[in-house]
Amino acid sequence: MSFLGFKALKNGFSGSLGATFQCATRRHSFINSVQNKHNYLWKKNMTQYWHMKMHPDDQSFSEVLHSILENKKIIGLGKWAGGQVEKEDFFNRMKVNDIVAIKNGGKLIALVQVIGGAYEVNDDESETDWIVFRRPIRVLDWDIWGKTLPQPRKTLVICSSENAET
Repeated sequence: MSFLGFKALKNGFSGSLGATFQCATRRHSFINSVQNKHNYLWKKNMTQYWHMKMHPDDQSFSEVLHSILENKKIIGLGKWAGGQVEKEDFFNRMKVNDIVAIKNGGKLIALVQVIGGAYEVNDDESETDWIVFRRPIRVLDWDIWGKTLPQPRKTLVICSSENAET
């Protein structure tokens, strides 16, 4: 649009030049709106990566953990005092298709993909009764070459740095 077009619109010109400018402005706004929505959806749907430790009270639980991942096809958290942040992240930040490194201490046990939403189970009487908050998963890989990861000793942590070794 030329300077004349901006001046004509500013002075209230309602001829074809003003209409063209208004149409071009609307088209530009629409394109920006579509691009912004696409960027928002892309970021919203972007896969996130997590570190998770699953054990009721001690880390010698890793043998049973293999069975839970392979047969029950779930990951999850128990209820404990002070676990509210982890529960919120598990229910609200973790999404379908996110990738989770399941660990015992720093040792990698499995790499899994989340395939469903979080849910709560309070009437389980099996060896997984301590896993109250659950998500269905698909195992992508096992024991990942005996690799260990330096990571804080927390139950559930999102990997938020692209430069961190994960």
